[in-house]
Amino acid sequence: MELDNTTVRGAYGVLLLLIVIAALLGYAVVALAIWNRKDLQQKNIWLTSLATSDVMMLIHMLVIVMSTIQSTWPFGKFGCQVNAWMGLASGFISIASITWIAIDRYYQQCQPDMCGKNYNFFMILVWSLGAVAASLPAFGFGAYEVAHEHTAGCLVDLNQHDSKMQAYIMLVAAVWFVYPLTKIFRYYNKLSIESKQQQMLSKIVPALFLVCYCPYAMYASLKVTVGVGVLPVWMVAVIYLLPKIIPALNPYIYMQSDPELLSACQEVIHWRRQEAVKQQ
Repeated sequence: MELDNTTVRGAYGVLLLLIVIAALLGYAVVALAIWNRKDLQQKNIWLTSLATSDVMMLIHMLVIVMSTIQSTWPFGKFGCQVNAWMGLASGFISIASITWIAIDRYYQQCQPDMCGKNYNFFMILVWSLGAVAASLPAFGFGAYEVAHEHTAGCLVDLNQHDSKMQAYIMLVAAVWFVYPLTKIFRYYNKLSIESKQQQMLSKIVPALFLVCYCPYAMYASLKVTVGVGVLPVWMVAVIYLLPKIIPALNPYIYMQSDPELLSACQEVIHWRRQEAVKQQ
């Protein structure tokens, strides 16, 4: 993404840094809570997958933050390709993990005999497909962005309009946007109906998915097919920023939606406060 406006570039970097800090704080508490409870480790295998992929995304974002501090992209062509791969792979894996959390929550409450069944296989599949899909542009199916003077982070090159790029964007939109969204909505809706309880996640997760991913999915699809006119720099920055907000919200959403995990997280925070008081 090119950001030649100094103000927008600086604001983009600051917002990304705030997102990184919020996500790290949330996941630190969640990680400690799960680490201390073996039962939570088994119960939250997909949340652990999500946390790992989100941390990958945070590394991708920190590289962008570093680039916004300078007026030019400081990591060269290869650094741009690595940054693009990390952003794509972590995004694909996070989306798949969010989808599996929805399925797993349904299984836990409504079909416990299915809970944990073949999860190791599906975990390997999720990570393998995410890594392979992110690597396709390196082999000519799609294209990574090429670093220019005002580059602030790399993903796919939406200025490429050839058939392979169009096919890649359509594939990504179908497999990592439309399909997961239908699965998420379906399983949270089934959970609400069969458990006869209003599920917080049934509205929040699909809404966040739409708000954060839909603008980029539409922008990318239109950009490589019919073309998009020149948009204001700030608008492009917002389109690229929205998907990156999700890692900052994920730990708090899933913490709040699981009473057992929330209680464990509160114990971690309470213990840290007690330790701080003792040190004083």
